[in-house]
Order: sequence, then structure tokens, then C-alpha cells
Amino acid sequence: MKKNNDVNLNVVPPVPMMLVGLQGSGKTTTTAKLARYLENTKKKKVMMVSLDIYRPAAQEQLKFFRRAK
Repeated sequence: MKKNNDVNLNVVPPVPMMLVGLQGSGKTTTTAKLARYLENTKKKKVMMVSLDIYRPAAQEQLKFFRRAK
């Protein structure tokens, strides 16, 4: 049996996604990588939002990782 690990994006936008995990588990980096993947591979428009009230620098980190190629 073939396992499908792809995200189903065949729905009416917007498609909300939320990454949840422990502090330091890589959520910010994964968010930026996922956004870049969806833009480059799936040709989707992506908006990222950081709601980390304890680490306001996460917004700058998202910008940095998203621009990194």
C-alpha cells in the first residue's frame, strides 16, 4: 500500500495550518521551509504569522529563513 504524505490543498482558500511543539523543537524553521516548499513546488501564495509572545524575534527569523535559498 502506497502512503500519501502530501498535504491536500484542493480546497477553497485560505487553508490554515498551525505548527505546535515544544520550545526549541524547530517550529519556526519548519514553518519557513514549508512556506518556501509550497510557493516553489505547489505555486501557492503563503502568509506566515508568528504568535510567539515570548520570542518576538521569531518574526525576523521567519523573514530570514524564507528568503534563504
